[in-house]
Amino acid sequence: MAQDMSGAGGDVGGTGVVIPGEMAARVDRLPMSRMAWEIALLVQVGWACSASADGISARLYPFIWLPHHVITSFEYSVLYALETGISVLIGGYAIGWLADKIGRRKALILSSVLAGAFIWPFAYVTSFPALFVLSIADTLGFAGYLAVNVVYMSEVMGPAVRSKVIMGGQVLAIFLLAVVLANLIPHYWIPGEYRRYLWLLAGLNIVVALVLFWRVPESPRWLEARERRDQARTVVERMEARVMKRHPVLPEPDL
Repeated sequence: MAQDMSGAGGDVGGTGVVIPGEMAARVDRLPMSRMAWEIALLVQVGWACSASADGISARLYPFIWLPHHVITSFEYSVLYALETGISVLIGGYAIGWLADKIGRRKALILSSVLAGAFIWPFAYVTSFPALFVLSIADTLGFAGYLAVNVVYMSEVMGPAVRSKVIMGGQVLAIFLLAVVLANLIPHYWIPGEYRRYLWLLAGLNIVVALVLFWRVPESPRWLEARERRDQARTVVERMEARVMKRHPVLPEPDL
């Protein structure tokens, strides 16, 4: 049977025959490319920005809340436990479940939106009950990234590419988080410019959500697994077209 899927082709021999796993096979044969690096870097930057909003109480309590007697030490312990424990569990389960229902891409975008939408109120809220709710809501975005980001990247990249690209993206994300967003900027902006810092985190997360919307494709494997083959084929063809700008001839997919 003649097969021509080295480019952006469609069904085998143009007959309309459905081959289980075809989209996954076409993704797996894609070589290292700028597209793979772009996807990984965008997703990992999103993870770093959402993680920067996690555990925000630990950065605000010693310098803002404690000197102004906003909350007690016990209340701070409760908020920190929510941000680093309970809300991570709730968010990871909820957004992980949602990612199976609405798609990986939409779940990542939602995670960035949640991280951005609920971080800036920390600049103005001084009521413990309100901080209690915010501490749960804000960390949902970070938890969503924990549940979805590596799964998504594993699905849009082949085995020959994903390990190098994912690790490279995570190195950048860890540097961005551990050095820049969580330490360097707060060192200069807290306490004097702490509201500016929180608005920066909110803005970065919203910008990431917009960039993910415009530049990141849905997982073809997720689409194919839900028998949305036409959408999966469209996504794969666009991915192949991007890769073929530098790799005009692609290897045959292993069906």
